[in-house]
Amino acid sequence: MDLWPENLTTNRIKSPVTILKEQAALLGQKTQDVVQAQVRSIKPASPGYQETSAEEERRLRYEFCILAPALGNYRYKLFTVFHNVDLYPAGFTLDEGIAEEMEDDRFEKRETEVSAKSEEEFFEILKEILRSERTGEIIQVLFSQSADVQGDLQ
Repeated sequence: MDLWPENLTTNRIKSPVTILKEQAALLGQKTQDVVQAQVRSIKPASPGYQETSAEEERRLRYEFCILAPALGNYRYKLFTVFHNVDLYPAGFTLDEGIAEEMEDDRFEKRETEVSAKSEEEFFEILKEILRSERTGEIIQVLFSQSADVQGDLQ
């Protein structure tokens, strides 16, 4: 006898990792894969991960990195996203340069964490991060250096 409800897979909410992966794919398209973005799951045993409480151990964490394949797969971590099974609120731990650009009533000066209470807020914060001057500078520098390296190889 099946006691599970029929609608377990309908009305699916778009998860933060799905949104991040969509945006990662778009960067590769915009740069003809000279500069790419990668989303990686961070597990509690990963280097750089610090366990602080049982609640934090239950969080899902993802890194959003800018990647330059021509530069030996150079990787720059732009931000980390974390959330519990409920998806929202979802937190962002930002690159300091991006955090400084985004300083407003969401977080105090020098704080690098900001929280999205809903999918809509998640999109807004992500848009701000991806369109920040710092993000653009990182991509432009990596694109330029990659093009130089690729030109040297031809």
